[in-house]
Amino acid sequence: MDTSPTNAFQKVFGKENPGRVRCFGRTVTKASLKKNKEIDEIKKQSEEKVTALKTELDDHKQRLQGLEDIVKLMLQQTSPGMNVDEALSLLRSKQSSANSAQDPNLVPRHSPPSTHIPNHD
Repeated sequence: MDTSPTNAFQKVFGKENPGRVRCFGRTVTKASLKKNKEIDEIKKQSEEKVTALKTELDDHKQRLQGLEDIVKLMLQQTSPGMNVDEALSLLRSKQSSANSAQDPNLVPRHSPPSTHIPNHD
């Protein structure tokens, strides 16, 4: 007489019904368990991607702040009488309005360098 745990389980609860998974209720099937597992994996991957993108965004924000600090320092050295914070806020407002009006698929174009030579006579 074979008394393995599987056989003992089958003797108490009977044979497995086709299309159902024992101990999960009447509506759960093997296919639905597999689908839920795939959905959970996709959710996990998307959460990891969001976390990575947030980290990357934070890095870019820190780099941008560093560049703004450099621009402030340069403006203070070249134009001591200028209000640097006003100049940067003006620059930010012009940049944000240009970004909102610009087609995101277009590559930004830069104006050609100035050919003006100041006359210091």
